[in-house]
Amino acid sequence: MNCKKCGAPVQSSELFCGNCGAPIESNENKCEFCGETLEAGAVFCGSCGTPVTQQTHESEYSTADEYEPDHGFRPSPRRRGNNSSAMLKIILATCVAAVIVLGVLIGYMYNIKKNDVPSETEAYDENAITYAENDSPTNEPVQQNIIPAQNTYSQISDYSENSAYKLYTGDRYSILYPADFTVSLCDGNELMCTSADGLASVDCYVQLSGSGANSEYSRCVSDHSGSIDYNSVGSNYFAVRIKTGDKYFYRYSKFSGGYMYTFTFDFPASQFNAYDKIINDMYAYLVKQF
Repeated sequence: MNCKKCGAPVQSSELFCGNCGAPIESNENKCEFCGETLEAGAVFCGSCGTPVTQQTHESEYSTADEYEPDHGFRPSPRRRGNNSSAMLKIILATCVAAVIVLGVLIGYMYNIKKNDVPSETEAYDENAITYAENDSPTNEPVQQNIIPAQNTYSQISDYSENSAYKLYTGDRYSILYPADFTVSLCDGNELMCTSADGLASVDCYVQLSGSGANSEYSRCVSDHSGSIDYNSVGSNYFAVRIKTGDKYFYRYSKFSGGYMYTFTFDFPASQFNAYDKIINDMYAYLVKQF
């Protein structure tokens, strides 16, 4: 047989070529698992049943090109599979390092997030509102109140026909009220005033008509306990007087054009005659407008 490296004749018993130093490859194929000789063209080992790979048909050692003899020194042949083992170790080491780095990064991010949250005992500033220690807001910030309608006393004038009354001229109607009453509210929709002794009061207002005369009358009666000593109910108005103890409550409402025009009068029973006349004068001035 001849050396596959340089072609020089060699003996089958020799392990290396005497001319170039290359390993002598045997022509016999052996099983890589059990070492038994394989039959030519075999797909599985006849001894152990291991599949025959391409490497089985080649030499256990790499070709002579892998060796460079140095002045008669015969290097140990390198076995196949060493590179795969080294690569596996590198991959495992890389995976372990990646897991460690990931764990450190997660811990770092957790500490940052934890430090950003103020403790319960820390004072903190939120939306420019500072809360003291262990204190937190219980309500939403209070919005500015809407400025109510201002009293417009220009809507009040002397009543030329009778000096005992003043004339209130609202946005939708006019009405008389006692001249000696003190006005507490006066705008385009409502007038409120009280007698000098505080025992009588008047409230005049206009609003959307709502459910109608009968329903509004029933609601008024249910809201005031006492005995009804006068009432009158029509399709577009109602009047009622209710006595409760030593006081009277009177209400008149007129329904017109989708609005309800109302005035109420609270007064002591001991002054019934005087205030009953005033109520009739207020009623007469109001109804002539409709």
